[in-house]
Formats: sequence, C-alpha cells, structure tokens
Amino acid sequence: ACNPRYIAPGTNLGCGGALALGEKTALEIFPAQLTHVWILDDDVVVAPDMLSRLLFAMKAENAPLAVPMILGANGRIGWQSGLLDAAKFRVLLEGKTQQDFLQRCGPSPVPLTWTQGISVLVARRVLEELGGHRTDFWLRGEDFEFALRITQHHRGIFVPTIAVQHLMPSPTQTAESAGMEYRKQCAMVQNVAFIGFHLSHGRRLLRYVPGRFYHHFKNWGVSPKTISDAVRMFWQGAVMARPAGHPALRWPMPRR
Repeated sequence: ACNPRYIAPGTNLGCGGALALGEKTALEIFPAQLTHVWILDDDVVVAPDMLSRLLFAMKAENAPLAVPMILGANGRIGWQSGLLDAAKFRVLLEGKTQQDFLQRCGPSPVPLTWTQGISVLVARRVLEELGGHRTDFWLRGEDFEFALRITQHHRGIFVPTIAVQHLMPSPTQTAESAGMEYRKQCAMVQNVAFIGFHLSHGRRLLRYVPGRFYHHFKNWGVSPKTISDAVRMFWQGAVMARPAGHPALRWPMPRR
C-alpha cells in the first residue's frame, strides 16, 4: 500500500540538499524493506507497470541504476542521457519518437555515464556505498554528478522500451521567469565546469563543457554581460572548484 511521507525541512535546501534529505530519510524510515529509491520530478507521468519493468531490466543487466526514455508532452524525445554508444546517443539527440529510436537502435538497454534526474531508479546498496546527492549543488548539475559517481563504480543503463512523459508547465514570458531561467543556466554551466575539472568521476563530462558555454551565448547573445558571466562561471567552477550554490541565483539577466 502507498504510504506517502511529506518531509518539511523548514528551509529551502536547494535541489541537491532536498534530494539528499529525501534519500537519507527513506533509508532511515525503511531500514529493512527498502531495496531501491526512485527519484522522480513532480511533473512526470508514469505507467502502473513501469517500476516492475525497470526493476526487471536492472536485474537482467546487473545494473543498480536505470533510467527510462524521457518524452515531452508532444510525445517526442526531449531529454538525453550520456549513452556510451555514440551512434545511439546521436539518435537520441535528434529528438524524434520512441518508436523511431527503437527501429533504428533496437530495444536493448544501453550503458550510460550521466543522466538527468527526471526519473532515476537506484539500488539502496549503491546509496549506502557511495552516498546520495551532494548538498552543495543548489540546482542544475546535481543529477549529472550523482549518476557519474555511481557509474564510475557500477553499471547504469538507459532502457529505451520504457518511457515516461515529462509534462513541464508552459513557460511564462515575463522578465522574472526569463531572469530565473538565465540564472539556472548559469548555475548549470558553472556546475558542469566544476564536475569536469575537479571530480575524478566527472572527467567524462569535460568534453561537454565547451558546448555548455556555446549554448550560453546562443541562448542569451554575446554582450559584455554574458561574456563577463561566462568568465565568472568558468572561474568559479573550473578554477576555484566551487559548485553553484545559492548566491549564483542572484545573477541578473542580461538586457537584450
């Protein structure tokens, strides 16, 4: 039977801190019964049999971490994982349908290194061995670090025959919402630089660092402000070895 628990820490811990608290609390509340922790965004739609199918795939592949395919509201692939098979990763990046991916790449699970934290199933034994999410990531990138840490030691898989829908709310075109998105993207760039340059298990993310800076300028333009922030992101993440904590959210958005 479902017995939901609401955890109120009394303060905003950020994404990494909240996930860490949830994982720690789950292990404490269920010291014997709990075998896996399923990390889900609150706007994800899952099928009733999805958990059992993911567990079956994990057992068959001897993989203590598994993620399904993530689809948007339009039914197309909208989010990626770092598949070790480069050809299949390129197909995933095309953002087509689940059926298209299966026809071109087959139904077999694909090993991965990193993944986004929209839907991640992880075995309890791995959490106890390697720990949960880091608490010094305010938002963005905490999921990359978590998966990279686990897949450095254990097998992680992408299961293309299982899909969830990520029904994100429609973005509101306000100055406030645009400013928040800018700050989130800045935090992501800084965190990816930190992970790639300073964590042994994060070296596999280094090749994605230039792309993050490219998308920063593609999305927000090239201006003294965006260049200054890019330098700051690189300095804080790659040189000073600092994840983007709460102060990063105070970065103002550039004028366009």
